[in-house]
Amino acid sequence: MSVINFDSTKYEEMQEFSPIPAGEYTAIIAEQEIKTTQSGNGEYISLKFQIVEGQHKGRNVFTNLNFNNPNATAVNIAMRELKTICNCFNLAPTGDFDLNLLLNKPLIIKVGVEKDNRDSNKLRNKLSMYKPYSQQTQPQQAFQPMQQAPVQQLAKDDIPY
Repeated sequence: MSVINFDSTKYEEMQEFSPIPAGEYTAIIAEQEIKTTQSGNGEYISLKFQIVEGQHKGRNVFTNLNFNNPNATAVNIAMRELKTICNCFNLAPTGDFDLNLLLNKPLIIKVGVEKDNRDSNKLRNKLSMYKPYSQQTQPQQAFQPMQQAPVQQLAKDDIPY
């Protein structure tokens, strides 16, 4: 028997997520995690960026930074990318660095669109640049990752039949 406790009224249906259009977006780093590479011989930082303004607010874009890898070029690229992200927040780490310091702070991300390397028939987003968020031109506000709001149930009288 395969039984679970599930109340479908608490959830929205899933949506198909095609890549967002190329451009610049205000985002936060909503999540970070250090993971082991699939081959087991390295580690990378997995970053989840969440767009916090505009038409695509709530959408996520991901990147991985290979900070421990046999490929020195991959490590160099990742460390340059991490330095650029840190510079957006006026951080200049020189030793042990707590990645949580990157979370929930606004920055501008430049997003491109490319073919997915696992499925050439699909497109995916790729981050190509990071810029500081200018508080002079934007309203100052605290940015927090979006939480899925509970689905509101309609009364029978609210259904337009």
